[in-house]
Amino acid sequence: MNRTSCCLVLLVVLLVGCSGGSKRVVKAPVVPVDPNPVPVMSVEQQAAYDQALSAMAAQQFVQAEKLFRDLLSAQPRLAGAYVNLALIERARGKTDAMKPLLDQALKMNPRNVDALQLQAHLAQAQGHFSQAEQYLLQAASIAPDTPRVHYSLGVLYELYLQEFDRAKRHYQRYAELSDADDTAMVERWIKLLERK
Repeated sequence: MNRTSCCLVLLVVLLVGCSGGSKRVVKAPVVPVDPNPVPVMSVEQQAAYDQALSAMAAQQFVQAEKLFRDLLSAQPRLAGAYVNLALIERARGKTDAMKPLLDQALKMNPRNVDALQLQAHLAQAQGHFSQAEQYLLQAASIAPDTPRVHYSLGVLYELYLQEFDRAKRHYQRYAELSDADDTAMVERWIKLLERK
């Protein structure tokens, strides 16, 4: 499995500090703290959300979409529902429909790491590597111990921005944090980067 494929696999599983070294200085954007980022759901709403997640896992996308949209009619600030609707659109091959949903998720909760990660993936796929970097750095500033964020930063820095020291640092952080099966492969990538 190549690095880009591994990155895509990690993005699908969402149940997912940059240090210097290069002459280019990049600062993570300041993320405003939303005093109420997660709406309080009733027991029934939580059960519907769980049912929607189960439907997604079973690839019953029509049912999952209906459940998420029903939840949003009652809880319009539910950022996770927008993220999951974006994932449904990606599973359907409609990546152009993802961005408005992710924008809405980030409007509701600018600290939603999953939405930031998916926005970065979309930006990277469109060749907007600096924008992808900003989304990932924002995610890393919010959740610095999230393995998939470091993995994505490592791939971005290595393959697209050619910043090998930064790539190595993020791959190392991923290897420290992750319990995934691909850790040994990432450690091999680190050794290859040390030769550059």
